[in-house]
Amino acid sequence: MEQTVINNYTVSETAQQNFKKFSKLLENFFPQKFNLDETELKPRKDCSEVQINLLSQGWLEDLVEDLVKNINVNILYAIAQGSGKDYKVIAYSMPYEDEMYIIQMTSKQYGIIEEMSVAFYDSLDTMFDDVKYQLQLLHFADEEDTEILEQEDPRTTFSHFG
Repeated sequence: MEQTVINNYTVSETAQQNFKKFSKLLENFFPQKFNLDETELKPRKDCSEVQINLLSQGWLEDLVEDLVKNINVNILYAIAQGSGKDYKVIAYSMPYEDEMYIIQMTSKQYGIIEEMSVAFYDSLDTMFDDVKYQLQLLHFADEEDTEILEQEDPRTTFSHFG
């Protein structure tokens, strides 16, 4: 019987270095907030991704403020849907060689969060493509059901990659 290989990608050395640097930032600024013990960087087509669990549930808004203040991420956008039940925040690092990542935080519990997903990139172009993709997703969101809580000006976003 023939087996199908679904994912034959590998985690690059650059992504591993980015992840290590990011993990150190979390450990330094948030020593009691995240469980990094069992995190595993998984290869994807254009990036490597990790799910990072919080040690306990927290408010999405507080986590976003802490990340902006302490590790200097940019908020691409924050939205609420489902009459405020569902939240989604996309944040990204300043795209430097050793610091290229996009953070996705979602809540299906009125703003309570338990984990976040972080994608690490080897290439500025690939990261920029994913940032643009996230903006397209926002563009196609159901306008009646979506409240944009925060959105970075596209000129600012594009200038970070220029």
